[in-house]
Order: sequence, then C-alpha cells, then structure tokens
Amino acid sequence: MIMENDLPQSSSNAGISPESGPEALDQIEMSFGVLSRSLLEKNPILDLWRISFLANFYNEPFYKTMEENEGISRSEFLVLFCLNSRQGITAREICLATGRPRNSVSRAVARLRKMKLITYSVSEDDRRRKILQETDQGRALLDRVVPVAVARMKVMMSPLSPKENKELNRLLTKLIRNVPTWAFPE
Repeated sequence: MIMENDLPQSSSNAGISPESGPEALDQIEMSFGVLSRSLLEKNPILDLWRISFLANFYNEPFYKTMEENEGISRSEFLVLFCLNSRQGITAREICLATGRPRNSVSRAVARLRKMKLITYSVSEDDRRRKILQETDQGRALLDRVVPVAVARMKVMMSPLSPKENKELNRLLTKLIRNVPTWAFPE
C-alpha cells in the first residue's frame, strides 16, 4: 500500500483544487465511485491518472458508439483520421504518429482495404513500402464521425474559459514537445 509519505512532494499531487469545492469531489464520487475520488485526489502518478481519466471517459464511449454505428474499431478510425490529415503515408508513419502497435495498425489497414475505405499503392522508391490513400467512402465515413468527436470535445472542454483553454493548449504543447525524451524506453 502506498502511504502518503511515499508520494512525491509537488504541487501536481494537489488533486482536485480547493477552489473546486467539496461539491466537485462529491459529484465525482456520486458519478464514478469512491475509488475514483480517492485516485483523483492523491496518488503517486496523479497527473498521469487525471489525464488518463479524461482520455478514457472521452475515448471509450466515442469508440464504442463508432464501432456500433459505423463498424470500425479505434485503430481503424485512427488510420482513416491520419490519412484524412495527410494522404500518401505509410502504416509505419501512422504507428509513429499515434503510438499504436504495428500489429494493430496492420490489421486496421487490412480491414479498411477489405471495406474499401482505403487503398494502397507500392512506392516507386522502395517496393516494400505501401503508400496508403483514403477512398471517397473513407472520407464520407469521417465526415459522419468527426463531428461527433468535435461535439464531445466541446462538451468536455466547456468548463474552461477561452483564456483557460488557451493556457491548457500551451501546457499540452509544452508536454508534447518533451515526449521524445521519455516515450521510447532504452
């Protein structure tokens, strides 16, 4: 069991701030249980836990609904989303951009090809490289799904003022720039 003295001493272990008031903690406990409340208040990986908490409650319902309504998985969506952002990329580039394992992306590419949502061509420079492209059907699927993701994001972000949102984006950018220093274990 982790004891309070074992927690690193930093402001990041402050948990839910006092300005939020006890009602914020009570609401979390009522919605997600006493364990969620205690994990969001204090633990040795508080910042990571809180980021994961937000990401999980955003992502899981979105991906579940998308799979039920559109028949595509998380990895398949990520491949399509990446291709929509930049045509003519490889599965390897998608792995690097998303952090998804090669086998997941490879399966997603194969399934999306079978569904005719993407195509590929062999690179002229390197015959081993497959250059991926989304099809019109793939683009149409994203046209249906992305607005749902945007609407969820707006609801999630709604408690923040424009100034707070700008500050959050600044801080996230700072964290993202540091990813190369810790993302790949030696």
